[in-house]
Amino acid sequence: MERALGAPLYRVTARDRVAVSGPGRTHVLHPEHRRVTDADRKNGEPFWQPNQLAAWVSSGAAAAMNARRFDIYITPMDPDHHYLLVDDVKGLEGVKAMRRLGYRPALVQRTSDGNYQVILKVSKTAFAREAEAANRVVQKLNRNFGDPKVSGGQHAFRLAGLRNKKPGRGDATVEIDWGESSPELICRRATTELEIERSSLTPLAGHTLPAAVISTNRNSRPLADLLTVSAMLQFAPALNADLPVGKG
Repeated sequence: MERALGAPLYRVTARDRVAVSGPGRTHVLHPEHRRVTDADRKNGEPFWQPNQLAAWVSSGAAAAMNARRFDIYITPMDPDHHYLLVDDVKGLEGVKAMRRLGYRPALVQRTSDGNYQVILKVSKTAFAREAEAANRVVQKLNRNFGDPKVSGGQHAFRLAGLRNKKPGRGDATVEIDWGESSPELICRRATTELEIERSSLTPLAGHTLPAAVISTNRNSRPLADLLTVSAMLQFAPALNADLPVGKG
């Protein structure tokens, strides 16, 4: 999974599927394989390096914790890139529908029978409202393709190779679909949509919108709401390529 994402650091989170509720149900894991404490956070949250995460998985320790009915999630921590989650995409056909519209995921993984997580890697900027712009893109993507409840540009997703302990998911193994994944690739379509949202948040900042989008922007609704699947198809050919990592 780390080679698909290419993030420099990760947060690892465990969710107890035995505990029904309570503050101890979900907790952040320390690279020393224990819960992160308030004392740890005083010096800054300790994140995992890719080699630490890989060693934890290869040693079997992650699988042992998972077997005790803990779901394990990761969140890439990267000052230079977003990792935008589209959750609960329905079937491989749903993934392929995204690809036909020009989305090129860095990572696609099957989380249970008929359910996929799609991760789009996009470059960050120093824009003051960058997080809000990313949130808007994620919200639009999940309204169109995934789980409408997903709303954050930074969102945890499942660690591949472990089992899905959520009730009703059949204890399915989370598996990467390498055929649909483009490791470390920057998705140009999502990059353009993020730039559109930056422009909508700073209309006088000098950003240039695609003409097909400008022609639809005749009211005060957020541009993310205007970019329905049908609207995107109008200018899909212009966005149907990808950017190599670090190239704009």
